[in-house]
Amino acid sequence: MVVCLFSQDDDFSSLLKRLSDTDCVILTGDISVIEKIPENADIIVSSDNKDALKKLSSEKMNVITCGGAKDTIGYSSNSDDEIVVSVQREILSLSGKKYEPFEIPLIKLSGETEYSAMAYVGIMTKIKNPLD
Repeated sequence: MVVCLFSQDDDFSSLLKRLSDTDCVILTGDISVIEKIPENADIIVSSDNKDALKKLSSEKMNVITCGGAKDTIGYSSNSDDEIVVSVQREILSLSGKKYEPFEIPLIKLSGETEYSAMAYVGIMTKIKNPLD
């Protein structure tokens, strides 16, 4: 299971468009649901979401942070039309495939945030080959 946490101010509509044919759980806002997530879940969260990170620090789940240079997923370039998302650490997919660090360019969807693009790459790396 892959769970993607969004803060209350994040708009995840562009992520839903990208994931229209993918099974994924997306949670927004209320971090109290973290306690109900199975321990074997992979959690994708923005490194700016300090409340969620604090709550997750006491859990045994695999946390994939998105945002800056020290996070698992960041971006190396960003323009109005395109973002190059970089996976900066090895990620093990749900099927057991190891993905070494890589970069992938994405054409930005209307209104898409950097976090939404990074979360998309994180989800696809966990459940499906993101480079397909």
